[in-house]
Amino acid sequence: MKKIPTRFVVTNYCYNNSDNNTDNRKELHLDLLTTFYINENNEKYKCILRDFWINLNIKLNDYVNVFDAKIESNKNAANTLIIDNNDGLIIIRPDVLIPITTLMMATYCMRKAWLSKMFQIFGEPSKALLIGTIVHEIFQECIQNQLLDVEQINSFTNNSIISKYTLELYDLNITREDLLKDIRPYIDSISKWLKIYTDNDSSKEKLLNEEKLFTIQRLHDVENNIWSTKYGFIGKIDLSIEAIIEDKFTKAKYSNLIPLELKTGKHTFSSSHTGQVILYSIIMGDKYVNYKSFGGYLLYLKDNPHTQCISTNRHAIRDLIILRNQFVRYFDKLGFIDEVNYKNVIMKGPPALNSSYACERCEHNLDCSLIYRCFDQNLYDYDQKNSSHISSMITSHLRAKDMEFFQKWCELLEIERQHCMASEEFVDFWNHRSEDCERVGLGLSRMKIKNKNNGIVVFHRHPKQSMLPKKFFQLNNDLKINPTLLEERSVIISEELMNPTKTIEIYGNFCRKLCLTVGYIESFSDDLEEISIRLEKEICQLNPQTIYRLDFLKNISNRAMMINFSNLLRLMYGDEDKRAKELREIIIHGHVPKSNYNGYKFGTYNQLFNCEILSKLNIQQKRCILGILKTKCSLIFGSPGSGKTQTIVALIQILVKHGYSVLVTSYTHAAVDNILLKLVQFNDEYNQNVDFLRLGSVKRIYQKLLKFSDYERTKEYLETENINALHKLYSTIPVVSATCLGIFNHPLFRKRKFDYCIIDEASQVFLCTSLGPLFNCHNFILVGDQKQLPPVVQSHYARHNGLDESLFSRLLNTTNNQNIGEFDDDYIENNFDKDNKNNAMTIKIFPLFIQYRMNKIIMDIANRLTYDNKLKCANEQIEQISLLDYLSTSISDQKILEQYRQTYLSKIISPNLNDSVVFIDTSGLEMAYEIYDNDGDNPIM
Repeated sequence: MKKIPTRFVVTNYCYNNSDNNTDNRKELHLDLLTTFYINENNEKYKCILRDFWINLNIKLNDYVNVFDAKIESNKNAANTLIIDNNDGLIIIRPDVLIPITTLMMATYCMRKAWLSKMFQIFGEPSKALLIGTIVHEIFQECIQNQLLDVEQINSFTNNSIISKYTLELYDLNITREDLLKDIRPYIDSISKWLKIYTDNDSSKEKLLNEEKLFTIQRLHDVENNIWSTKYGFIGKIDLSIEAIIEDKFTKAKYSNLIPLELKTGKHTFSSSHTGQVILYSIIMGDKYVNYKSFGGYLLYLKDNPHTQCISTNRHAIRDLIILRNQFVRYFDKLGFIDEVNYKNVIMKGPPALNSSYACERCEHNLDCSLIYRCFDQNLYDYDQKNSSHISSMITSHLRAKDMEFFQKWCELLEIERQHCMASEEFVDFWNHRSEDCERVGLGLSRMKIKNKNNGIVVFHRHPKQSMLPKKFFQLNNDLKINPTLLEERSVIISEELMNPTKTIEIYGNFCRKLCLTVGYIESFSDDLEEISIRLEKEICQLNPQTIYRLDFLKNISNRAMMINFSNLLRLMYGDEDKRAKELREIIIHGHVPKSNYNGYKFGTYNQLFNCEILSKLNIQQKRCILGILKTKCSLIFGSPGSGKTQTIVALIQILVKHGYSVLVTSYTHAAVDNILLKLVQFNDEYNQNVDFLRLGSVKRIYQKLLKFSDYERTKEYLETENINALHKLYSTIPVVSATCLGIFNHPLFRKRKFDYCIIDEASQVFLCTSLGPLFNCHNFILVGDQKQLPPVVQSHYARHNGLDESLFSRLLNTTNNQNIGEFDDDYIENNFDKDNKNNAMTIKIFPLFIQYRMNKIIMDIANRLTYDNKLKCANEQIEQISLLDYLSTSISDQKILEQYRQTYLSKIISPNLNDSVVFIDTSGLEMAYEIYDNDGDNPIM
């Protein structure tokens, strides 16, 4: 009998009456076309959906998976597939892999599950979550190392596990003993359960007060990643166990691989928990060919252990798949990019529950209410003035302008997020040959393990079976890639499909086994013939004889966008968050509450103006620093080459000298490190000792600054569990630096607010990204130049509608075009020495127009095109500087220069001041081309 394909694209659909019923929605008819084909032959099929499936939200060109359908023989069409309550499953857009835990959240409230992918709620850390994490690790380690006795488990927990969580103890402000007191009851349960389930002696069952359900043979995997492109799910199974199971009816014993899900809360056996196990059971069949999908096991460890077999059944699977098909429309809207009206698509989520009991206690009630008030009334015809809706109470602290601000930025962020996802190549890499992924720098094909050591696996090109070059990324001559930028990128390790043309219909994609494990790029060899991958976990057994494909994930942008959404939401927090309320007044309403005067104490104006730290600064830099010191919020408008970094470093030194703390941020690691390198230099020059801490991955920190990194400064404290020393460091270090995204959810910022925050290159930072640092300070300074590059926005629609407006530009515009050059010495001194509490409520702008980078010819162009003749050279030497000042006087160099003076290149290479700027028209050159040096870093025309 001919095998029916499983993957199709929908070419048409309609609702028809069935033969024996007049209900217009009784049947949903689909026209399907196969997508994977051999010999270039597509096949057409009909599919009829009945019963619960008729409400399927199908669209043209949807990809679907169809399997286990029956063929109705009495139909005219030979290839007609029937799906109803008893037969068949259809998966809409199976390449959208939904996390099973997210879908289980949707069993009660689909809207909450939808919101959780955008908004991470800022708040206190969860002790219950930490206990759950530790108990999972204890259980997994005990079963892996066969630790059964309470004494053994207690000893292992004390010596090997708790020490890993020193930072979390600091975050929760609890001691090791506090944590162990909560964990010990779980250790008793773990010991009792393992003694029964690892022993063939059934007489011990009475110790559990429940029937023993299986016997553990071997631990197969922990935190087992399974990517199912058949059902459209991602799952991470707590434990995959090879077990001996006894058939209830025949009493026959057989071996099978089972999923075991651990829970540390009360034993409820809720539908979300049982549904999770059912889905884990069915997707294991995608990864393990010989696996028999019968169900899985749910184990509750709180108090006494309770175990239950969760059997799979047709109706439960059907209902979970229907739920997934409903949720996928909200989870991923990649198709929106072709829509005309973005507003009717982009923020459409599941309807709100509007339940007083549930919604008032939900951590997502604010974002849910905001989206209801801002979007849902247009999408669902709700009454916006419905005062009885719970959202009215939850958003009562916000004004109309606040809601408009949230609506605009939430919509633009989501449009940008979806645009980036839709524009990203090979997101569904499993549907593409590994060679094609390598051709665009998103993976490596035909790889084999060279060696393994301490969780690091080194791969190289398969030496015999592969016709590909040994050196990576050579399949595309136009591809220019910097391997160091790929370090720390997540990698999916899959088994290679060696002969796609013959086996693609069997596996349904171009991976023989998709996602055997997950790792992170550690490094590339200098010759680009080897790649080192740090595995997520060491238990995963990779076969050295297997041929693998490595696929690189682009997951950084998703995290960045989630942080932007979360910052935007925090700006809308209730009046109990005083900083959020204050920032709303500044950012949304354009004025500083009460006054822009902070009341901080410094020396006299003359003392500071003439101090050693400011001695090498020009008059504008000095005015800038002295004007900022007593200002709550201010902008430094720094033109190119005006010494912004030097000004920032001097400002940091002044603030620290007077006992104030400083948070230094920027959008890029390079910009942050540039300030710190200058600070180190100034410390040496002025015999200062301004101590600082650099947060962030050591892979992204400049080598000379590693000794100041969070990793190096806290390594000893974390190893020795010295929470007091860690607390002292984090609470007293005067300067902390990180990227704007890097500060999100670091424990330090839950416990400390800084006196000042400086954001460098602020005109290039997303507005919502800039908000993060501002929540952690009392006064802020934005440094930038809105006349240079704005934030990078990929979506034309989002850019056109204002997503490229930085916070720097917004605040600059709210000052009503204040003359940024108006602040002279008398103005600064008056505000500084007289403690002017009646200072205006507007944001202050301090200019830096004296520049050290351009001679007068180049500066003149910048003045005419951009800066309205405000730029000035710092001195006569800067005015007159040219290539003549750097040109070698050697005879050979002079001969070369004289040789080109007789050609058309004379102007281009001329070192004369008047030839500092030369415009060259190359449009008439037929052979004009671009070459690269330094591996593509610097283009040369």
